[in-house]
Amino acid sequence: MADAIALVTPPTPLSASKVAREMVASVALSHADILDDAALNYVVDNLDLISEHDLAAHGQQLAGHLLKAAPGKLAALIDDERLSVRVSMKAAVERIDANVVAQNLKAGEDWVRPLLAVRPDLPETPVFWQRTQAKAADLQQAGIKLQAEAQLAAAVLGLNDQLSIESVARVFGSASVLKCVQQLLAEERDVSELRRWVKEVCHQPEAVASFLSHTLALNPRLVSCIAAELAPDAVPNDYGVDPWLADGLDNGEAGKRPTANRIASLRIHPRPERAVQKRRPTAVFDV
Repeated sequence: MADAIALVTPPTPLSASKVAREMVASVALSHADILDDAALNYVVDNLDLISEHDLAAHGQQLAGHLLKAAPGKLAALIDDERLSVRVSMKAAVERIDANVVAQNLKAGEDWVRPLLAVRPDLPETPVFWQRTQAKAADLQQAGIKLQAEAQLAAAVLGLNDQLSIESVARVFGSASVLKCVQQLLAEERDVSELRRWVKEVCHQPEAVASFLSHTLALNPRLVSCIAAELAPDAVPNDYGVDPWLADGLDNGEAGKRPTANRIASLRIHPRPERAVQKRRPTAVFDV
């Protein structure tokens, strides 16, 4: 391919032939997935020579290679002023697996935003968060609404930057984060992956208390993580049920009040009950 491109590159005689240049550009596009950097640049620089039919037929090969080799150029083509180029590149990116797209993203790059505009489902993959370590504001500025459970689960599994964790947890709220962590623990996820999120929501003990008091079938590993962050008396008891004694610590104990031994095994201790002063019986006198 390099030799063919050289034949139609100035100052060679064939460089004056539009037909020859169109032919080389179209053939190069059809092999876009195996081109070297120089040939790939030639195709990108000469898309005007390629018909809409050929762009539609081979656009995905070009988009796939650009995603790996020059994602910034792919993002630029997505916003290209030429309608045929813009349409073919957007269609190509839409067909690429979300995990493949996410795997080629990088933190702090401006070209991530155009890709998000075409693939708003990217934040539903843990790989997206692993690669970008994005903050909630980054996605909101790109027009992405953070509200889906799949987005939160992916963020919990993918983020390790503390500021990013704080921003995403703030948007979703402590209750949603704890619910998500509980669901992931039910899927036998490693608890060490989730401790940062539990620690973050424990900055709001009232929200933690509400979750503990109103959630049936609490996962014991989640309760243990919370207990490692909060002392028993740090969790307010304003919900009518002692948070540490909420009914059912797992599916096997749903609806049962956990025993003292069960709580002790989780390094959690119930609040001490207030002593009830016995009233002396009132004497009854015969009239």
